[in-house]
Amino acid sequence: MANTVIGTNITIEGEIRGEESLTILGTVKGKVSVAQGLTIEAGANVEADIEAQSVSVAGKLLGNVVARERL
Repeated sequence: MANTVIGTNITIEGEIRGEESLTILGTVKGKVSVAQGLTIEAGANVEADIEAQSVSVAGKLLGNVVARERL
């Protein structure tokens, strides 16, 4: 299983969808929907509605969260 990483100096505005897990170190604004796990690392800034199998938050998150297994 692969893991996609959004780096600390990356900003994404829009919708992110995928089948693998995602780790966010940078900034995301919009909507995130992944089939596997989502990790928001310390220092990350996420303003989005989230849907994932599991969600782990250490950074800043503003939005609605749907975790199918674990938050």
